[in-house]
Amino acid sequence: MFVKKNLRTILLIAVILIGISCTFFIEIPNFSPLGAVCLLGAAYFANKKYAFILPVALMWLVHLYLNNVVYAEYFDSFELVGVPSVYLSIVLMVLIGTVMLKKINFTNVMGSALVAAFTFYLVTNFFSWLGNPLYPRNFAGLMESYTAAIPFFRSGTLPANLIFTPILFGIFELLDKKVVVPYLAKNPISIGS
Repeated sequence: MFVKKNLRTILLIAVILIGISCTFFIEIPNFSPLGAVCLLGAAYFANKKYAFILPVALMWLVHLYLNNVVYAEYFDSFELVGVPSVYLSIVLMVLIGTVMLKKINFTNVMGSALVAAFTFYLVTNFFSWLGNPLYPRNFAGLMESYTAAIPFFRSGTLPANLIFTPILFGIFELLDKKVVVPYLAKNPISIGS
């Protein structure tokens, strides 16, 4: 009964897990399904707290593994937290999805992917400017931080959002219509259960 009542949510979590697992196989800096995962959760979780909790928790686990296993040689000690500006960006991308994806259509999905990419770029590089002593603490230093990050945005964040977002939304919609809806039509949930 649990599976029947929660089949759509289980499917959503599965698609999110598949999406975020791509992070381990892509070696292009900032080319990640993170934005797509945030938007997908924001669009489809009935209980929006899961749209926030799941991507933050998954990204924390990804950072925990990557920073302490794959890239351990670049850190002086065990990295428990990761990059706080990424977590702030996740929260903001989920908020963007919650606002922009009240109606799911191609224009809204791609528009939210674009806005989420720019949000990630602006937030993470603002905090990079704040925390990196290489950048002067003035407007010129901030612009220097944003300029230095353009290649990562152009070849990573932006194309990743514009590619992964329609793919993850498409996979979820297809499986929902081809698996969940037919299954529930053949196996309705009885009111007394």
